[in-house]
Amino acid sequence: MVFFSVIIPTYNRAHLLERCLRSVTACSLTDIEILVSDNASPDTTQEVLHSFHDSRLRFWRNETNIGPCQNQLKLLQEAQGHWIFFLTDDDCLVVGALEKLALILRIYPNVGVVSSSVNNIDEQENSVGITHYFAETQELAAGLPALAGLVRTAHLLSRLTVRQEWMDLSGFEAHMYCLYPQMYLVGAIVKKHNGLYLGESLIDHTVGNDTYWDYHPDFMVGANIHMICDLLPGQDWSKERQVLSDQIIDEVIVHHMPLTLSVSISTWIKHQRHLWRVREVRHSRIYWLGLVDFVAKAALRRIKAKFAGH
Repeated sequence: MVFFSVIIPTYNRAHLLERCLRSVTACSLTDIEILVSDNASPDTTQEVLHSFHDSRLRFWRNETNIGPCQNQLKLLQEAQGHWIFFLTDDDCLVVGALEKLALILRIYPNVGVVSSSVNNIDEQENSVGITHYFAETQELAAGLPALAGLVRTAHLLSRLTVRQEWMDLSGFEAHMYCLYPQMYLVGAIVKKHNGLYLGESLIDHTVGNDTYWDYHPDFMVGANIHMICDLLPGQDWSKERQVLSDQIIDEVIVHHMPLTLSVSISTWIKHQRHLWRVREVRHSRIYWLGLVDFVAKAALRRIKAKFAGH
């Protein structure tokens, strides 16, 4: 068994995939495998893959596009590493990331999931900021600390590292409809095992580029909350379930509301109507307080803009 399986799902991003693979094949570790699943790309992805001559690299092309989550599952099923490192085709490793991660994992033998801060870049590789989820590196205890600290941040696939023997692939497969089944994968592990957050970034994450999947009108809020309920069923997990559901609803207020309003008022209203179909949202104090605050601030901005125009 190799130490790392670096798994890379790809579709129609040949130019970015080349950058991604250069960063991985530059790794000095020999006990890794690099797996790439081409989801029937119509571009020059196969030419890019065949241009790399590295014994650690293995790739294939799906006959038809099977969707992003099914493509990830196929990679997980093929991976033989003790640790699985997720990397999407539009992202790349920071120099020395895997070498450093290998050393860290030997220091923390009890963890089952590793996440990290993220360097954000555009397609021209210009820095556009760093995302920190915690102020510094820390080990998070199994249960509520690790669930609250790592599950929601797992919506960003790249840089997630999970211990293969503790993966629940059946749970991953059952929740592919929500577009973020890796959140279930992470949660199923840290319910029972510690997690680790690294305060430094392992990847450069490309933002603002084209995506090839569609979001539900509620931005997958209902599906993600349903996934959390499946992950943490029953009264014993009620506190943890509430914390994770509140995190999802908080993201609605912080990110989804401004995004939809920036399109149009009608788009924003349509988004709220879809959210109201989700029982947990309708019954959420956080949602209603956030909604009132958001509307009040948006109205105030419009009034100020109107008077500023006179």
